[in-house]
Formats: sequence, C-alpha cells, structure tokens
Amino acid sequence: YKVGKSGHPEPHSGFKGGETAGLARMAAKLKDTKYILTFQKPKTRSTAFDPPETTVLSPYLKFGCVSIRSFYHGLQKVYAKKNHTKPPESLLGQIYFREMAYLQGASIENYDR
Repeated sequence: YKVGKSGHPEPHSGFKGGETAGLARMAAKLKDTKYILTFQKPKTRSTAFDPPETTVLSPYLKFGCVSIRSFYHGLQKVYAKKNHTKPPESLLGQIYFREMAYLQGASIENYDR
C-alpha cells in the first residue's frame, strides 16, 4: 500500500470494500436489466475499470460481503420470461463456473498446489 498525507493507506482502486458497498453494487447491477440480459463473458475485459465491463462483484462474493444466493435469485427475476444470453457466457454461467471451482477446490486433493 502507498501511504497518503493522512498517514492512512491510499486506495488502490476506485472500489470501496465492505457489505454496504457490495450490496449497493449488486443492487445497481440487478437494476441494469439490459446489461444482465445481454452479458457475454467473452466480450468483456476484466481489466476495464472506467467504466467496468464486469459486475465487479467477485471480491464482495469472495469475502462474504454479498450473498451468491441473493445475486442468483436477483438474476432469475431479471431472466424470468425474457430473452437472455445462456450459460456459459451469461452471468448465470459465470456463477456456475464459480461454484464449480469452489467444488473442485474442496474435493480434489492438492487442488491448491
């Protein structure tokens, strides 16, 4: 971390951490129905930050600030009876890959090596 004039570390990105920030980000993304319905992972860049091309929910999900179940059910409400991209390219497909990776990590011996 780089220490600023205040003596506190300067943020390394424009994204605040914590539950409040994560819930706000998730709520904003779930309101963006066009983004959700047309999301295609191969057409996004994880290095694009201004504006971000992905949801930027990964750290909030990883550290338990946001519930993956809440995000899943929010997606299902948006997807209901609407034409949308399908897994594996869709946001739902990205959740499937995330869960698959966690399952592999928990069940495959020496997965982390």
